[in-house]
Amino acid sequence: MDGLFFYWIIWMGWVVVVFFMPKSTVRSQLICHILILIILSGYELAVYPYRVGLGGLYLFICLLIYNRKLSFIHTSYFVFKFCTIGIGYAAFQLFALLDPIILIFEASWMQAIAINYTAFLLFKDWKQRISAIIIGMVVGDCVFAGLLAVHTLPYKSISLEWLDNATLSATVGLACIAAELISKVLYQQTQAKFNS
Repeated sequence: MDGLFFYWIIWMGWVVVVFFMPKSTVRSQLICHILILIILSGYELAVYPYRVGLGGLYLFICLLIYNRKLSFIHTSYFVFKFCTIGIGYAAFQLFALLDPIILIFEASWMQAIAINYTAFLLFKDWKQRISAIIIGMVVGDCVFAGLLAVHTLPYKSISLEWLDNATLSATVGLACIAAELISKVLYQQTQAKFNS
């Protein structure tokens, strides 16, 4: 898709933030970050033999800064957990490259479901879960690019295609979180109805 899904979802997110969020500093920061991400997504940084997309790199740095307030123990757990997601992402990419016939569905959907299931097992907090999915995918894509560079295979790390996959994974994760919240609300309403 080369970034179409990413641009579609990110512009929808920008519209929601601009027109539906109350005015605050968080809203202003989100607007700026979304616009910078859109601008940087078309550019890349070339350091031989690697090529890295600047949009994903900016997203990676922003999410690391967002999670900087964790204590040392929680930070080390967070690093271990997102590295686990990253290794899973790299393994899935290698699996899809070496044996694509086994993938019975579209690879991006299978990858999004596998990554979200892993993140669901590792994290309770939804904000850390979504940020760890994105950070882990960046780490996994860099590991995958490094493995391909060893064998002199060209690969652009954190490309527009990667942004599509990351957007799909984050969207699936947010949909699962919304389903959790809806089920809790429905459970509370049915319990209140039966108890009264």
